[in-house]
Amino acid sequence: MRFNLERETSPSSSLSSSYFSLSPTSSIDLFLGELVGATARVHVHEEKTDTQHTEEEEKEKEEEYYIAMENLPHETDELVRATARVQVHEEQTDTQNAEEEEEEEEEEEYYMAMESLPHRTVPNEVNVKPIQMECCKRVGVEGGKLQLDSFEIELEIPPGAIDSEAPQDISLRVLTNTPNLGNGKEEMSVCFGVQCLARDDLVLKLPVTYTIPHCAVISRYSGVEAVLYTGEGEYLPNAEVKEQISLTQSGIPNCNIERDVLRLQMNHFSWAFIKFKLKNFFFGGKRMRCLPFTEKPLPEERTTVVLRAHLYDDIKGIYMKIMSQEEGLGFVYIHPEAEVLISVAEVDVKMACFIKRDPIGDTIHTVKYDELCRGHHRTRSFNLDLSSQPDEKIVVTLQVGQTGQSVEELLCIFKFTTPRRSTSLPTRGQEQLQGASSSQTLQASYRSTAETLKNITGRQEDFDEKLTTVARKVGKRDEIDNLGKALGFEQEDIQRYVDTNMKNADVSYMGTLSMLRKWRKKQTEAKEFEALKGVLRKAGQIRLIDDL
Repeated sequence: MRFNLERETSPSSSLSSSYFSLSPTSSIDLFLGELVGATARVHVHEEKTDTQHTEEEEKEKEEEYYIAMENLPHETDELVRATARVQVHEEQTDTQNAEEEEEEEEEEEYYMAMESLPHRTVPNEVNVKPIQMECCKRVGVEGGKLQLDSFEIELEIPPGAIDSEAPQDISLRVLTNTPNLGNGKEEMSVCFGVQCLARDDLVLKLPVTYTIPHCAVISRYSGVEAVLYTGEGEYLPNAEVKEQISLTQSGIPNCNIERDVLRLQMNHFSWAFIKFKLKNFFFGGKRMRCLPFTEKPLPEERTTVVLRAHLYDDIKGIYMKIMSQEEGLGFVYIHPEAEVLISVAEVDVKMACFIKRDPIGDTIHTVKYDELCRGHHRTRSFNLDLSSQPDEKIVVTLQVGQTGQSVEELLCIFKFTTPRRSTSLPTRGQEQLQGASSSQTLQASYRSTAETLKNITGRQEDFDEKLTTVARKVGKRDEIDNLGKALGFEQEDIQRYVDTNMKNADVSYMGTLSMLRKWRKKQTEAKEFEALKGVLRKAGQIRLIDDL
């Protein structure tokens, strides 16, 4: 490359001669400096040329774009409308995703509840076992036992009670329905009755003992008052009561009340039924269970979907009896049984159904308090109109509890085979969105909402894992008592949760976890973790805080 070096005059007045008139060394230095400057000028010139080419290319592309737009005016309008429709669809999809996340969380709670009840077996066409209502056995002088395994009822005849050379036929039967017995305003039914029949002239030399499960909530077993109703022969709804006896722990007959069972001693064979007196400081009511069912398959028109809710005493035998009954009607259960505590006198139980806190119809079923006192089992049916719900999976919340008291919420999931078509059409305004910026703003808002819901769900799951960790590691009885007191529960409430832990052959922590979850409902999300740490400190579980 050749450079044209022009003569330049020094800016200094003392250097008026040309560069070439200087010494050889100075000339070389000046030449090199001029060469560097010329190279820089060339680079600047090339950059300007490249910029001009770039601007020209952009102008050409812009002209081609406008020419194409002028040639396709209708297609462009349609493209804008199509873009708007796509954006609306994306917004609806984001909203639907947020709703699906909420439903998935509810469904997860449902399956967690399912897992918390491993002691229950769901019968089907293969494993349904006949419910043993009665048993018979020949018993002699050596004594023996008769057992109704379905109800865990037992009759023990001690050696020498039957003074007969030949063994005698003895029958034991459970009485699940005794509507004519007891005073509904002063007494409460908490267990089944029993009937034992033998030869009329058979005289017992020693008392026999019945072991009968009960569902009473008791703070001091020795302080509860029990009343015995008994009569001769076979029990009938119009049977005459021969004796009504206030029982004590001594004498014959007598009754010893323990946790979950009572032991009744009698010196003759007859039918017998026990009720507990309500006006007693140590009697805190009874535990009941609620179990909902629906028909299978579900009706696709969705206008009348039947939900049958069973409310029954938490005693052995009723659960399997209900399952067998509903299966025969073509119904299946849609939520595991949930505990309902009857702890306030003269207060009815209310049942109602909701979808996302909105009631379905105007139906609210009531189970009167005197019904709860007299009987063991009540059923209420809801006819739900779900035709306005388009999804394949619909979550209906069944609320059950005494009026004015805390209620249990059962998430009943109805799964249809196909979604229902929506009859609503999009408005014209939705199709003709003015500009993409507003649509993008809405889309961003929906996505933000979805992300917020997802974050909330994640936080809830994280904290529930912390509660599970606490329940699993606080296993000793005294530790559970201390934890329950720190959570603010009374001793009788703590006992109920401990009883839940002990329901299976293998001791679980589900009762403790239920206690923690009930405490959580009274906490705010922002402060629940700090509140939990405070509870653990108060309960003496400081080391456990580090594991959370």
